[in-house]
Amino acid sequence: MTEACIHVADVHDRMPVILKRGDWTDWLDGVPDDAGLLCRPYPDMIAVERTAQRWSGA
Repeated sequence: MTEACIHVADVHDRMPVILKRGDWTDWLDGVPDDAGLLCRPYPDMIAVERTAQRWSGA
């Protein structure tokens, strides 16, 4: 998890880390410090589709 990017910040203040394909090797096989640098808000455009449906039945 990381802080939310500007496209989802109005939904929640945190979001999953999204990796570009070129970062997969550093994430999976690199040293922990390199993987840690990838824990940042996603820099590109993200489409957010709002619905009225609840995420849980609670």
